[in-house]
Amino acid sequence: MRILVTGANGLLGGFLVPELATHGHEVMATGLGSCRLQSDASLPFRYETLDVTDAMEVFRVLSDFSPQAVIHAAAITQADDCEKDPIRCWNANVTATRFLVEAARACGAFLVYISTDFVFDGAAGPYSEDDRPAPVNYYGCSKLAAERAVLSGLPESAVVRTVLVYGPSPNMARSSLMGWVARSLRAGQRIRVVSDQV
Repeated sequence: MRILVTGANGLLGGFLVPELATHGHEVMATGLGSCRLQSDASLPFRYETLDVTDAMEVFRVLSDFSPQAVIHAAAITQADDCEKDPIRCWNANVTATRFLVEAARACGAFLVYISTDFVFDGAAGPYSEDDRPAPVNYYGCSKLAAERAVLSGLPESAVVRTVLVYGPSPNMARSSLMGWVARSLRAGQRIRVVSDQV
């Protein structure tokens, strides 16, 4: 299957691309800037720089590659950054998703949208897919708006609400939660994290 992955330089995309390539899929990895994915001859994939907030580029890349599936993992995921710059957040998380919906529809691709549990307020749980969303921050609002754009524009698509994506991030520009915890503990620093989540 031909699969295009957005946000391939991010934590989730960085794991998805080699996993998909390992299983014989033809993979187009996209992200901002140069490729930070580790590659060898046994894991072939193509990489192309793609700013998902540029509609013309989104349509060009999808039209050229003609994917059968698109996994949309690109987003601004830092809730604090979204609060500080809501316009940038909306462009990256909602407007870009609308561009991908239109481009995926044009080439007949199935879309998998990576969302978040931040679409809920955290007052109850565990949540099911039928529970009523109630985001309490701008990040959650942007991801819910993007979910709605996906489901209304491509009803035969999938929305995946992740809770916390974590893992080692050897080539990433920013640290993951696990990396921060490990570095802090190695340095003998006391850390403060939530203790009421499983």
